Amino acid sequence: YANSEGMLNSSELENNTLLINFFATWCPPCRKEVPSFIELQKQYQDRGFQVIGMSIDLEGAEPVRGFMEELGITYPVVLATQQTAADYGGVYTIPTTFLVNKKGQIVKTYTGLFSYETFVKDIESIL
Repeated sequence: YANSEGMLNSSELENNTLLINFFATWCPPCRKEVPSFIELQKQYQDRGFQVIGMSIDLEGAEPVRGFMEELGITYPVVLATQQTAADYGGVYTIPTTFLVNKKGQIVKTYTGLFSYETFVKDIESIL
């Protein structure tokens, strides 16, 4: 369910500005952020930008698939492992979102719910 082929290609990540969102299907603030992420993906995808959802759901792919369909998620979503979260310095609160520049460096960490406008301002500053 990562994309139409079911896989997330590393080429989708290389040399792109990324917004990586750790979420869970049962988290109300996570659900509330999804429309912003859909809009950001649409608005900036032609400028080398990619939103990626990282589900921390422990029940596997099925609830995530339903969540994606229900909310109309158009960006790739993958199941995150504990190692994935650790690779980002640990994810202790959800939602937690990382803005990553084209060099692969985390330039901003958002813990909790943030507005569309906040993301736009920060994305514009590094695109």
